[in-house]
Amino acid sequence: MGNSDYFSDWTVGGNGRV
Repeated sequence: MGNSDYFSDWTVGGNGRV
């Protein structure tokens, strides 16, 4: 995890590292 740019859109912290 952590290499997903589009995930940073829905992650709570907006880091995309969940």
